[in-house]
Amino acid sequence: MTGYSIGEVAQIMGLSTSAIRFYDRKGLLPFVHRDSAGRRVFQQDDLNFIEAICCLKKSGVPIKDIGHFVRLCMQGDATLHERYDYLDGEERALEGRIAELQGQLDFLRYKKWYYKTSIEAGTESIHMDPQTGHVAADIKEQYRSELERCEDIRQLTQLGGHQAAARDDVPSVMPIGQQVNRSIDSSHDADQRFRSPAHIPLCRIVRYG
Repeated sequence: MTGYSIGEVAQIMGLSTSAIRFYDRKGLLPFVHRDSAGRRVFQQDDLNFIEAICCLKKSGVPIKDIGHFVRLCMQGDATLHERYDYLDGEERALEGRIAELQGQLDFLRYKKWYYKTSIEAGTESIHMDPQTGHVAADIKEQYRSELERCEDIRQLTQLGGHQAAARDDVPSVMPIGQQVNRSIDSSHDADQRFRSPAHIPLCRIVRYG
């Protein structure tokens, strides 16, 4: 029987052989055949299944649900609609998690700007209302205004000594022509801020590879 060995599949897919064996023990690889010596022999189409399994696992889908999806796939055309509906639901769930994480990242960057500017001024009082001694009510509007004018988010959030190192660690970024206004006030508003799955981060977007 010709095909790929488990070691070859591990190398092709960027997995460990122990991960592939784990998937097999959990019933996620019912399509994989074995040779006369009991060794797993993978075909090209098996790699497509494994790619889907890895994607779902990285998306946070429980193993038992991945197994359900694999079983649907094994049933052929009769489950096409059910498979589509399943992935449609997972897509919406993943978009929700991405939106939540984006909201957390936005707030973290706002706080980094707050502390960066305080460090550069030598005091946190630059952000305080002199009459109340509390953080100025318009502080977040100040940050939004800075965001709208910036070319690179790192200009707002990285201290001078950290900028050079950050350039090596942060994925390349590109400017967007249209600014998208959104609130950063609290996580309570996250659902309203990120209703659209096509949400674009304010000021800059990250471009991967």
